[in-house]
Amino acid sequence: NPVQWPLEREKPPTMSCAIASVVAVLGAVDPPPQPGAWAEHPNAWCNSGTKFKYLGTNVSLQACQAACASTAECNYICHAVATNLACTLYSTCPKPDCWARSNWIATYQYGRPSSPPWPGCTGPPRPPPGPKPRPPGPPPPGPPPPPPPPPVWGLARIFASNMLLQYGQAGKIWGTAPPGTAVTLAIDGDAVGSAVATATGRFAVGFPPQPAALNTTVVVGSVHGEFTLSNVGWGSLYLCSGQSNMEYAVAGTFNHAAEINASGFPGIRLATVTKVTSTTPQEDLTLEAYGWGVSGPSTTQVNESKLIFNTPFSATCFFFGRELHARLGPSIPIGLVASSWGGTPIQNWISPTGAKNCGLDPQTTSDMYNSMLYPLRNLRFSGFLWDQGEANVGSPAMYADCFPAAIADWRVQFGSPGLPFLFVQIGPSSSNRMTDVFGNRNDSYGLNVMALRAAQLKALALPAVGVATATDVGDPGCVAGVPPCLGTVGDNGLAEGHPRLKAPVGARLADVAMRLVYNKSSPTPAISPKLVSVVPAPSGAVILTFDSPVVLGNTTMCGLFKVTGTTLTGACCTASPFEVLVGSEWRRTELPGLTSPSSSVVVPMPPPSGLPYMSLRYAWVDTPMCMLFRGCSGSGGQACPDHPLPVLPFNVSL
Repeated sequence: NPVQWPLEREKPPTMSCAIASVVAVLGAVDPPPQPGAWAEHPNAWCNSGTKFKYLGTNVSLQACQAACASTAECNYICHAVATNLACTLYSTCPKPDCWARSNWIATYQYGRPSSPPWPGCTGPPRPPPGPKPRPPGPPPPGPPPPPPPPPVWGLARIFASNMLLQYGQAGKIWGTAPPGTAVTLAIDGDAVGSAVATATGRFAVGFPPQPAALNTTVVVGSVHGEFTLSNVGWGSLYLCSGQSNMEYAVAGTFNHAAEINASGFPGIRLATVTKVTSTTPQEDLTLEAYGWGVSGPSTTQVNESKLIFNTPFSATCFFFGRELHARLGPSIPIGLVASSWGGTPIQNWISPTGAKNCGLDPQTTSDMYNSMLYPLRNLRFSGFLWDQGEANVGSPAMYADCFPAAIADWRVQFGSPGLPFLFVQIGPSSSNRMTDVFGNRNDSYGLNVMALRAAQLKALALPAVGVATATDVGDPGCVAGVPPCLGTVGDNGLAEGHPRLKAPVGARLADVAMRLVYNKSSPTPAISPKLVSVVPAPSGAVILTFDSPVVLGNTTMCGLFKVTGTTLTGACCTASPFEVLVGSEWRRTELPGLTSPSSSVVVPMPPPSGLPYMSLRYAWVDTPMCMLFRGCSGSGGQACPDHPLPVLPFNVSL
């Protein structure tokens, strides 16, 4: 039961064996000790009296390894939320026998102990030796079990007052009823459909395409009673999913108080799916407390007990809907269903069929798809929004195969082969782990993040798929001495990997939707400038040609970032965003001589060294400080309020 995992807000039980170990030791309902405290609990796996040191949540890999090396008895919990390496930490701790000498199994996988157990852990106490008991005989015959109770008359929980359903497409409303029950559906008093409950006690009553509208009344009735749903809207309905940057709430963004106070839009309807996992597909789900809500402070403000995660409402999803509502006008209401979970990889969200199609084991996937997407499969949507990838940084090759496979499979599962799919290219992880002024992050995440961004772009080969990049949208407040910020340099606070600038990302997604969904132009181009050709020049330079004029500009992290442990700040556009591979060494080029917008960019190469120029890469770092923008100066987004689209990072052979 996910509500019994109180130690980590972002990472679900299936994704953190460290958390599962915590629960195995503490018991599902015991409160954790204070960080740094030694504690004893009788519920250890092998025997009682296990002592461990609780390091608290959001512990870095380095801190985990240091604690392992310095703890004499090694009986503590090694918890590394930020690295997504919890399941492998036990093999990377400096003391190989650390966990062998612990009194409990250190590794859980999807709620089950590892197999075989760690050496030195003998399992639960065995009974003393003695004569084997005679196996019991068959139970005496008895009366047959009573038949199950008939299904209860009810609607699926996604249907409620204030909801919004897709306009212009035929759809259905479903629920449960005793077998054979006749069910009717009326919209504003007009009968529009009927159905009969099946032998399994389920019904689905269809309705014809409806025009865009607000404040309609839907009545679902039978001999068992009526459900009257009021203030129902018909418009463009979107499903927003992914991990923490999609889950991240409006209440955590810049100017959140003003944003919340100004969030009253009768034509925007919001629903947040409750976080639940399941190993089998579920027919129903639950929504957060307000169910379907009309956009306003009561549906966008933070639940203080949950901070900015697992609380209504998704900032990226909301800003997308708000921007789209402004573009389309009040005649087309907007509905937004947020179903996301921080720290989750794509494996959790893909169906078993989709998992098999891209070479994954269906037995170890799909637990969020089963409970948070599958129950919505019979709804009709205008599009699907996706912001996820950080949890898969360690496996870009798999992601390159499984992300397109997941999109194709979702379209099949939702019965919408051409469903527009809009995704966010993952942004900077923030300033906390930088090691140089160019934005390089020198750890396993930083070494793989660019490959993951490139893997995401493989999905663009599918029809009706669009990308909104966030590579230039970091969090300029997440530096020492520049408050307010949810995290500071050197810690693993919520700011790391969770930039508060969500409005530009939502607006970029709206730009893409205007093109893909509505076939309309938008105030700003919806596509980043594309690299058309790479041609070596006789002068020793390389000439890049783009499909539209570009100019160098600073990103939001420029100059404000402070390198950990130094007084240095980010290089911005005083340094080139280009690097060339000379032999086996990457060397930074000089700045291109680009003083005004141009579709042709001349990149000077380093002086000849007798070694060949192999490849050229651009903005190939975790947190770019300088990028090429579409005909605008950038200036961290300040000089260009619409946040002009940057050229996407690339790595090309020469």
